[in-house]
Amino acid sequence: MITTAREGNFNGTRSIDINGLGIHSGSNPTLVLGGVTLSVLAIDPSGTQVIAILPSAFNGGTHLLELSHSGGDSQFDFTIVTVDAKAPFLECYQTGWGPKTGCTDWPQASPPGCASGYIFAGIAAETHSDRECYQSAHNKQQLRSTCCRLGFR
Repeated sequence: MITTAREGNFNGTRSIDINGLGIHSGSNPTLVLGGVTLSVLAIDPSGTQVIAILPSAFNGGTHLLELSHSGGDSQFDFTIVTVDAKAPFLECYQTGWGPKTGCTDWPQASPPGCASGYIFAGIAAETHSDRECYQSAHNKQQLRSTCCRLGFR
């Protein structure tokens, strides 16, 4: 999975919210971004959402995001691009594939409710507005019923 995020001003901690990856994290997941083990803040009761702290000194660029959990290991490419001091927010739908389209609000439904297959990135934190859409150029065979939501708050 290729995801794209926009980094704001990292003068403090931000959270990474990994939601609906189609895996169960168990009670003690390990989250590593670019070789740095992140502090896990919370896990939802179903084990499908993990929230962790991103260090304030983390550099922009593409980093390997690794989630070790009771069902095994999952790896993702996570890109942080410096743009401005606004709080960035990223969401993506990984089910299906199609041409680039306009953005919509993040659906409340879990897969298969997420069925577009686009990368959604925006700079508005909680409001999720001012979005831009990006189509993943990654191997289409890897875009199966997976939804994710990555955010910085």
